Parts: sequence; structure tokens; C-alpha cells
Amino acid sequence: AMNFLHNKSAGTQSAGSRHILGLLTQAQELQKLGKLPEAETILRTVLEIDAKNISALHSLGILAHQTGNEDAAAKMIEKVLDQEPQNHQARSNLGNVYLSTGRTEDAIDQYRQSIALNPGYEKAVFNLAAAYEQCQNYRSGEEILKEYLASNSRNAEAHFKLGVLQDRSSDRTSAQISFRIALEIDPRHTRARKKLGAVMA
Repeated sequence: AMNFLHNKSAGTQSAGSRHILGLLTQAQELQKLGKLPEAETILRTVLEIDAKNISALHSLGILAHQTGNEDAAAKMIEKVLDQEPQNHQARSNLGNVYLSTGRTEDAIDQYRQSIALNPGYEKAVFNLAAAYEQCQNYRSGEEILKEYLASNSRNAEAHFKLGVLQDRSSDRTSAQISFRIALEIDPRHTRARKKLGAVMA
């Protein structure tokens, strides 16, 4: 579940906007519990009250993606970006939808835009690296992760993902180093331990 609630200070909220915020909070809790149809019903109720509500549109887009309805997901998230082109979360989520439907280049473009808007947004960085891995452009994926690690050097998952791409591009020496760094930061990173064993075998 993701938090897309656009909060206003309590003092400036009307009764109507408080009601909408309550519905959005309820939908978010249902999403966390995996009760997606119930969450969708509430989010559609919000849109009946406010057809352009960013949080409801974005959450409905994510729900549609989670249930495999990629056309609806794209339409909902594109509506968010029509209103908020600078929304880095929506750009990354639209990239996920495009990637699921085989539109890899479009997905890469959305992830890059998301990172340009917020260079520290981990999800977009990891999503972009995964997209490059999917189209076997391992070097570009490595470059993105190295750029991210330049200012987030203690991120074990980023080192792990870098190691995976290095291994994919047959650079086993670098992959070993990346997996070792991931384990040094997080000794409980079982996937890094397993990968390190495999590249050393």
C-alpha cells in the first residue's frame, strides 16, 4: 500500500474535504489488508464527489495495475499527470504499468522523468534498473545504480541490484565486490549471500 493522501491542515479543511480525507484513509487501510474490491468502491465514491481527486485517481490506478487491468491503470495515472506533471510517484507508477504491457522504452522514459524530479526516489531508480535488465541493457542499469549509490552508499539493496547486473554482464569480480558490500551493510541480506556463493562457485 502506498500513501498518496494530499493532506491539508485541519484548520483549512471544509467538512466536505474532511469527509473525502476520511474515505481516502479508509480505502488506504483496506488496500493494506488486501481488500482491493472494497477499497475500489470507496475510491470510486470519492471520484463521484470530486472527479479530479488526485489521491483517488492515483490509488485506483495502482489498484487496477495490481489486478492486471493495465489499460485502466494507465488511464487513471495519466489523469493524475495531466493535473500534476511533476508528480514523481505517479511517473514511476505509470512506468510500472508500461513495463507490464511491454512498453519498455516508454517505461524507461517515465522512470527517468521521475528520477529527474526526485533523484533520491529509490523506487524509480530500482524500477529503471529492472527495466534495463529486462531489455538486457545491463550497463545502463549499472550506471543508474552507481549514480544513486554515489549519494546513498549505505543502501544494501542498491549494492545487491548492482551486483546482479554486473553478474548478468559477466563481470563476476565486480559482482562479488557488490554482494560483499551489501552483506557488510546488512549481514542478513540472504539474497546477496546466495548470489555471492553462486558467483564464487
